[in-house]
Amino acid sequence: MNTPEMNTPKSVTIYRGSYGDYYEMCGIHYDANFPTDWANEHHKKETEYGPIKCLNCFYFGHYQGVFVGYCSNCAQHLFNYERGYGLTDEFCSERDSNTVDDIAAPLNSMWYKYMNNSPLYKIGDKDLHEKLEQKKREIEEEQEEEEQEQEQEEEHEEYYDRKNYYYMN
Repeated sequence: MNTPEMNTPKSVTIYRGSYGDYYEMCGIHYDANFPTDWANEHHKKETEYGPIKCLNCFYFGHYQGVFVGYCSNCAQHLFNYERGYGLTDEFCSERDSNTVDDIAAPLNSMWYKYMNNSPLYKIGDKDLHEKLEQKKREIEEEQEEEEQEQEQEEEHEEYYDRKNYYYMN
């Protein structure tokens, strides 16, 4: 099995979740198999990827409350698939089953590179999952409010544009 050296968590506490082990770094929970070096990168100011800066990574990169991999956009455009092939809509990923044969697994698959063929039922924590889903709902509500405000501003501007046109002609 291909296991990168960076995969071994250094100076992080591993917690036993209701489904699997994880660690926490600056408020983000990561599967214990996720490389800590990569997790450290997410917290740097200049970083534009990962669950803190990329909304797609936040939405699609978590499974059962823990971050397991990058969204498909970051995986392709930033990492050229070196950190996995990316995750999309509701944890659709590069595999359909709960395990992957080492021989058949593509070398750049996150399951082969660092997730160590973890079965899905051994990933995450029930309470973390519920908290994350609540956070997602809050973000969606904020986005809806912003969209409504934007629409109101546009309607207001359009009204005054028409009114000014009428008075000028």
